[in-house]
Amino acid sequence: MIMIAGAGLLVKTASTEPVFFDQFARTLAELDREVASRIAVFNWSRAREDLSAAMDGSCDRLIAYGDDATIESLRNNAAMIGFGSRVSGAVVAPTAMVPERIDAVAEALARDVALFEQLGCLSLHHVFVVSHSTDAARNFAARIAKALERLGDSLPPATIPIRDAAEIVGVRERARWRRIAGEPIELFEGPRLEWTVIFVRDFIVQNLNMVSPGFRTVYVTGVRDENQLRESVAAASGRIEAIAVAGDDAETLRISAMLSALGVTYVAAPGEMQSPPLLWRHGGGAFLDMMVASR
Repeated sequence: MIMIAGAGLLVKTASTEPVFFDQFARTLAELDREVASRIAVFNWSRAREDLSAAMDGSCDRLIAYGDDATIESLRNNAAMIGFGSRVSGAVVAPTAMVPERIDAVAEALARDVALFEQLGCLSLHHVFVVSHSTDAARNFAARIAKALERLGDSLPPATIPIRDAAEIVGVRERARWRRIAGEPIELFEGPRLEWTVIFVRDFIVQNLNMVSPGFRTVYVTGVRDENQLRESVAAASGRIEAIAVAGDDAETLRISAMLSALGVTYVAAPGEMQSPPLLWRHGGGAFLDMMVASR
């Protein structure tokens, strides 16, 4: 949008994701060479503070994505709009777990987990399964594990940096020890850290963990009803960017209204989390407000 309006765009990509914006710029050049001439894509590590400072000083407006510590380090720039640590989740309502729907829902949510290797704010990290039956929630965890396994054939897992691999190993080991200690937890795991599903049978708000280490690591938690779902989402208030909802029309409408009242700005269908509407109020809407005000 800003390039169409005539502005130039300088993009510094995440060091772990050097491909997407580079390919975007190449594709744009094939469609409109003039507009594509206004974008330049670079990639460097956070250790190159000299390059980051040069970029900071060269831009009229800085739009920064990163964890909260990264955004805080840029607060001295009055022209900065920051998008800090955020996470997204999913809700599977009872009507989505009928035999004719459950596998399609698991496949769609597995795709939401795998895209961008959970490095984006719209990446799925935690699935809440609404059911009075713990067996139903455990069954869905097993199905999303199978879906992640199948997805590896068409979308091979990324190479995992050592630090992130260590975190995934830690998540798996803690799950194993918690199960040995008698906690209601179960671990599904792929080979070579390719994917990990941690199923927690009983919802306990004090132990809620919305954020996984990424790279196809997802939590699945059973919640008894929509009141318990509301409690879990409220406990993560301020950290949730989007939630996918699987259910019939009545369930989806009711749950979406509840999520919106709790501050969730984007409610999606399973499999569509990475395709938000143009007017989505990302990160509270500061960037959208700036674009609208500058028309």
